[in-house]
Amino acid sequence: MDKKFNGMMITLKKRMVCINQDDTKTYRYLMFGHYDGMDIVCTDQWYQMRPKGVADFGGNVDIGDNFGDKYTLKLYFPDVQCCQKLERRGFAYDVWHKLGCHNDNSKECDNILEKFPFISVAMINLSEKCVKIQDNLIETMQSVIARAAKETGSNLSEIHCAIMPSVGYADFVLLFLSDNLKKVITILDYLRKERIVDEGKSYAMLSNSYAISGFAREGLNNLHNLPELDKVKLSIRVNLRDGVSASQFKSYFDKELDKVFKIREIQKEEQSTKLYQVFGNSDCLILSDMPFDFFVPLFYDGNLLNPEHELFEKYIQHTRSSVRVGIDAEEDFHPLESDTSRIYREYQQEFQDIIDILKKFVKESDIPIRGINGLQTVMKAYLALVQFSHCFDIKEVIGAAFKAMSANVKKTLEIIRDLDDAEEACWYSEQMMDALKIFREKIEDYLADLRRSDRLFIEGESLSHPSIGSATKLLFFYNHYINDMAASLVETEESEQKPRFTFVVTSGGCDLTTAYDLFSYLDPADEVECSLIIISVPEMSLYDFRGTMFRLLHECYHFCGERKRADRQTAFLKSLSANSAVIISNGLYDSLIENLEKDILKSFKIRFSIKDQEKIEEQCRQIVTKRIGEFQHNLELDLLQRMRSEFDKLSKETLYARNLYPIAAEYLENIIWNSGELEDEDSFLRDTYHKYLCCQVEVAEDLVSFLKGKSVPFSEANIWKETSTYKLVQEKSNEFDREEEQLIRAILGYYTNGNSFETGLVNIESEVLMTMEEVIGNLQDLFKECFADCMAAETLNLPVEDFILCFLYETWICEKAFPYTFRIAIELKVCYGIQGKLGKSVRRKIEGKVQHWEQNGFKYQRHGDDYMERVCDWLDKLLEEYEGTEKRHYVGIKYVEEYLQNCLDFYKGKCFKDVEEVSHLTNMNSVKDTYQLLKKVTGAWQDIAKEGKD
Repeated sequence: MDKKFNGMMITLKKRMVCINQDDTKTYRYLMFGHYDGMDIVCTDQWYQMRPKGVADFGGNVDIGDNFGDKYTLKLYFPDVQCCQKLERRGFAYDVWHKLGCHNDNSKECDNILEKFPFISVAMINLSEKCVKIQDNLIETMQSVIARAAKETGSNLSEIHCAIMPSVGYADFVLLFLSDNLKKVITILDYLRKERIVDEGKSYAMLSNSYAISGFAREGLNNLHNLPELDKVKLSIRVNLRDGVSASQFKSYFDKELDKVFKIREIQKEEQSTKLYQVFGNSDCLILSDMPFDFFVPLFYDGNLLNPEHELFEKYIQHTRSSVRVGIDAEEDFHPLESDTSRIYREYQQEFQDIIDILKKFVKESDIPIRGINGLQTVMKAYLALVQFSHCFDIKEVIGAAFKAMSANVKKTLEIIRDLDDAEEACWYSEQMMDALKIFREKIEDYLADLRRSDRLFIEGESLSHPSIGSATKLLFFYNHYINDMAASLVETEESEQKPRFTFVVTSGGCDLTTAYDLFSYLDPADEVECSLIIISVPEMSLYDFRGTMFRLLHECYHFCGERKRADRQTAFLKSLSANSAVIISNGLYDSLIENLEKDILKSFKIRFSIKDQEKIEEQCRQIVTKRIGEFQHNLELDLLQRMRSEFDKLSKETLYARNLYPIAAEYLENIIWNSGELEDEDSFLRDTYHKYLCCQVEVAEDLVSFLKGKSVPFSEANIWKETSTYKLVQEKSNEFDREEEQLIRAILGYYTNGNSFETGLVNIESEVLMTMEEVIGNLQDLFKECFADCMAAETLNLPVEDFILCFLYETWICEKAFPYTFRIAIELKVCYGIQGKLGKSVRRKIEGKVQHWEQNGFKYQRHGDDYMERVCDWLDKLLEEYEGTEKRHYVGIKYVEEYLQNCLDFYKGKCFKDVEEVSHLTNMNSVKDTYQLLKKVTGAWQDIAKEGKD
């Protein structure tokens, strides 16, 4: 094998019913059992193992083929040194690599398959105790298999065994290529009885195994030379077509079988093939003592058991064949140690208790019980899995979610019982039922896929999304990673209160990574045992380690870690005051400009040339801009002081983000709109009215001074000054100008409540006059998302090119990855010092990394060779907008930058070496790094066993 990453995809194919076509040519190996065919493909590109790559190799169900179900196992060869070591001990990896690249080694593969046509695949799960006490699991497996071969009289070189680690639900997949199925099944049976001893107690090594067998067409030419075929028999279950009885089918089948006997020159008395009627999901059972070589050719080339035969067209709807091998010896059995029964009973009782509580509650509250019944179904699915030792990982991950759910439900019910307000109690009830609905849906999908991968359920129907059961090791890795990071980040918090969080990472049925804080309605200051956050990751993203680790950590930072809440509150209030001031000022600025044009600038048309006129007009507008800027600054300081005085009265709990923004909205609305009338000298309305009149006086004085030197009659400017001064004098007597009052009230009303402008008022451009709700929403998004992005990038030590691609490589659409906001521009500036443009160096790095991932199979249809150039151009546009001088509609960004920099400085002193190490490995810069990364994945899964409670 080459010194490259080597992955293998084994796709099992289940034929659709009622398809009368010879489908043996659409898969390489004929399978006996639930699945009818199988293909094996090897790849040296890690990302080809994700659903997109599987689809490229025909691994997904397609409307145009004859298969109703496909199930792809995702395996990888151990590293080169390990493979070489195992091959010296008799294991076969080179053979399987060649079979997986059949087209490149067709002649050699055909020769191998002619001599060894039986292919067997065994998916195995090790027991929790085995995973817990054995460090090198492959070494453990090879030792047991070698001993099994020796004690059963088999030669390892004749069964071509390979131990393949799996990223899916199976811990390992054992591959066998042989000339004798009895040898293989005997070894597999030996593994089932293998025990390990810990502290004087005996435990099973395997907890779960699912073995299937198949046959390669090339072996048809060598059937007469294969040993012990008389010990391998077939049984076939048959589903009949509509209107066909078992007796009618038997008559036809017996006649057709007699034809085969005559052609093969087999005496009828030697025949021992019987057909039985059966109950269940099959109509008939064909049970035969005929040797295997009698039946195998009948599955090919339109023969009796091939769908192209008229037997299928007229009589059979569906068949399922099974291999039978006799048992030679009997052995005594001594019961093994197991703790799963106790665990099952404990969970069952715990679930029964919470269900009883919820049933009582919904009955008393007159709420439909349907949701609680659905929750019971999910719990039963969980109990069906945790009764097995190999499901220790599911028990830890999903078990923690159930415990968190239970704790939060009990807390909610306690709150409801203590409430006197019926309306508030109803609100809590609705919130809890909504949370339970999301929990049920997300955990149900997760468990459904895990069950689909288990031996007992693998032969069920496929799911609506590409099965993630073939990537559960990756999911367990992400679960372990995110919960470890959550624990570490909680330790960084300076507050005395350190709430616990349970994160559950699921996959399937989504296109973007999404977090659900199920019980977010509970007060974060309350002592809740555990908050529950479920994160859904697209199945396409599971194999993108770097991007998924970034996105998960981003979500984690929304809930955990020191967020410098006091600094954030200060920065937010400054930015909110600045934005409020500029928006109010913008409205008044437009009014001043309108009056300037109407009263003064019109007189320039007959006194100056067009060129001089435009220059003087521009200078007049600059005067207005300067004075309105001063007005805006004073307004900002006034608002900030008022907001601070209100927040100073509150407790520290307001520093929580979920409290900060709604409280700020309430206070700001009271300050601007509800805090008093013009007669009230302390009201914001009166203060704004006064400042605006002073601004008008200053503008008029500046205009008079400027126009003196231009030989322009400036009586209109004098009138403007005199009028404004008069209004100021009148104000002292609480007499106010109705037009000025209407204008200010209209702007403040629009800003705080979204009120429309009254007829006759100045027309203000909508893009420069956002509402308070929009401003707070934008700021909340910036503070929240920029913090999570920047801290995740800092923790993972991401270079700028990876940071950018982490966004792009999930949405793939540039405008969705980087929407038209200041978010990415702020982050690039704060984290990487990039301003104005990306620069040629950064562009080269981005393109270089894109090419690197394409070499690893992570390729996207770029819509042209200039795709990444267009992405960079879009980012440049956002950067230029951010650095531009025209920011009338959005200011106060510097406070966001200062806050983020403070947080970055704090986290730069923290140590997350393990995460940084994994982050470095996710680059996959070398084969060694790739295998080290996969070792980390396996290690995280093993840690779940080692850290779990006995």
